[in-house]
Amino acid sequence: MSSPEVKALQDLRSGSLYAIIADILLGIAIILSFALLPIILSSLTSPYSLSSAYIGSLAGVTILEIIALVFTILSVLRLRSGFRGLEATGKDVGGVTGTTLWIIGVILAIIPLIDIIGAILIIIGLILIGLAVRRVGQIYNVGNIRNGGILIAIGSVIPFVAFIGFILTYMGLGKLLNTMGPGGQPPSGPSQGATPTQ
Repeated sequence: MSSPEVKALQDLRSGSLYAIIADILLGIAIILSFALLPIILSSLTSPYSLSSAYIGSLAGVTILEIIALVFTILSVLRLRSGFRGLEATGKDVGGVTGTTLWIIGVILAIIPLIDIIGAILIIIGLILIGLAVRRVGQIYNVGNIRNGGILIAIGSVIPFVAFIGFILTYMGLGKLLNTMGPGGQPPSGPSQGATPTQ
């Protein structure tokens, strides 16, 4: 049976994976949207030129965005569970407030007129989550997690940087979980002059 600390780290890893999947789906949707631009522009001169392929592609983009939203919500819930789990074991890295702001921001971003407020909350939430992930990397002395957290925070304002951050975090947490000792005991925290694990 895994310890509460191991379970918390597993939740953080799952949350990172869901964020990666959401970013991939959203990226595909954005690429498809740009690919549809010529068809949209041509339809301005002839509205009847909209083809079934265009309508199908538009439906595909919408479906991808909905699935990406689902994975984003799953990511937030798992990350929140992971941060709460670490908090319960005496390792309060923060992050819970960040997940709250992120999920509220995602909901508000869907609503017209207040979507800008949602975008601001998402940015603040991602910054707080990134800082919390960075703290996890510091506590366990894992370079990939620490660097991933920094990129997640930067990715709040620079598109797709957070994607790389979540990949590094996922990899770092995987390596950390593989090095956990018997009974789910993690390796000792950073010592003076220790070289971070990648």
